Amino acid sequence: FGTKENIVDNKILTMMADSRGNIWMGTEKGVSRLFFDDKKFNQPIVKNFNTSTGLSHNHVLSIIEDSRGYIWIGTWGGGVCRLDPDSYEIKYFTTKNGLINQLITTIAEDSDGNLWFGSVAGVSRFDPDAPIGKAFQNFILKSTLGVNYIFKIFKDSRGIIWMETNVGVLIYY
Repeated sequence: FGTKENIVDNKILTMMADSRGNIWMGTEKGVSRLFFDDKKFNQPIVKNFNTSTGLSHNHVLSIIEDSRGYIWIGTWGGGVCRLDPDSYEIKYFTTKNGLINQLITTIAEDSDGNLWFGSVAGVSRFDPDAPIGKAFQNFILKSTLGVNYIFKIFKDSRGIIWMETNVGVLIYY
């Protein structure tokens, strides 16, 4: 699949499948959501999202679905966007809201429903139930561990958060 099928760009930087069977693709030109009808698998229904539809930035490096069904989109320069897949309402979070950096490379959710946003300057943990002024807790890893670039964050089966960095692996438990 590519631009011939109305996908926003052929250069796919990240992909994920959501709980509804949609495929989400992040590119340098925005996000494409592909819905597949079982009868027409080769002809997906495509919905595109970019700055003209509410994204904070078009360059997308990470996409996840959280346990509440929201789609979280990490951008290279515009922070992170939360997309409601039912209404297509997009809310974005930046350094003005407490996010550690605008360049979000990876996103993961922990066992408590907190979201972890990895960046080129450390990590932000976001509590979606907290008031916005208290929702972010930032970990500036460079000053303590010589780490600043977070490539990937994931939660293992025990609930431990693993972070792939430019100088090795960090764990949070």
